[in-house]
Amino acid sequence: EEEEVESAQEVRQHIERVCKDYSVASLGKDWKTMQKILGRPDSKRVAAPHLMAVARIIRAYAPNVCVMDEATKPIRGCDRAFRISSNYEGKVYISDFEFAYQVVEDAKNDRVWNAQLMSNHAICRHDASSVYVDHGSHVYFHELSSFKNEALMVFAPNKPAPKRTLQYKPLGDRCVYTDSYCHAKAKELPQGYSVVFIKNGNKHLSLNKIPIAAGGPKLVRKEWTKFDEKLPNAEYLVMNKRHDAIFCLTCDLERYQIRLSCVLLSKSVKNESKVKFVKQWEDFDFEAMGYPKDGFWPKAISMCYLRDQNAVCVGIQKHLFMIAENPNEKFDYYTYYLGNTTCLLYDICEHPTKKNAILAVDGVIKNCKLYEIEIL
Repeated sequence: EEEEVESAQEVRQHIERVCKDYSVASLGKDWKTMQKILGRPDSKRVAAPHLMAVARIIRAYAPNVCVMDEATKPIRGCDRAFRISSNYEGKVYISDFEFAYQVVEDAKNDRVWNAQLMSNHAICRHDASSVYVDHGSHVYFHELSSFKNEALMVFAPNKPAPKRTLQYKPLGDRCVYTDSYCHAKAKELPQGYSVVFIKNGNKHLSLNKIPIAAGGPKLVRKEWTKFDEKLPNAEYLVMNKRHDAIFCLTCDLERYQIRLSCVLLSKSVKNESKVKFVKQWEDFDFEAMGYPKDGFWPKAISMCYLRDQNAVCVGIQKHLFMIAENPNEKFDYYTYYLGNTTCLLYDICEHPTKKNAILAVDGVIKNCKLYEIEIL
């Protein structure tokens, strides 16, 4: 009982210290100051002591994001960057809807990034596909191999000529996702193969273990064709680290809606897999973000998977949302708003070396930048 009394007195004293400098007359000024410092790391907040204390309390319970200006740099070597990807080795790749580049540091100028062209073989000859990289820096892309068939191609490290891995017949919209194993443990890495997931139309999903070296393991392919509902179209596709749930981000221009769905893959391909609705953004959500209610459509929509948090991050224009899984119940997802950034989120990916951080490109032509965004 004595300990409880002492604890209550300490809390009361702390509240008194926080509020002793508070004045109702300065409410408007303090509110503007709080809006500025809440979006900054604790080391960069400058304000009155009572506002600093309140900011720490709010930040302890409310998520937010912050663009790290010192880590944001222009990209030299290409005049635009529309897609971005990272992997376990800490490498970052971008695509300009035509070629693939690796982003590296400039030895002579630490204020810019250099984009090194991987090959003069275009990776987006037939559609505006993304740049998909595995844990061993093998870059995958798909292209038409004949009039009716399509092939999944791969760039091996330091080899400019692509190699064909598998071939399939297009059945509708195609989307590829390669597990990059960012922040995974070394023992979790696949040995001798890449993990590539392919969505082909609205009736076909496949998990492919593709060998990356001659004489290694053979191709292993698991295909799902039975679903309780029609598969949604996918502008973006990500897969969780257990490889039993696929997230599809769909853009519906007719209804002005953005929908996130999840496909719960059955253990046996003979059984039905379930299609689950997760989240939807529409006109009144755009209005809440500060955009016009009627006729507005985001210029930038993106999605990435955060392996360390087992969560999906969705970017709409300059706003970020998190979709996380209940740690106590599998496939029980909840969503929350992360915050808004100062840059256009044309595409995002997990930061390869920092936890609770993502990288983004803005899609600006002739002055593209790579942004680092911390999740506070």
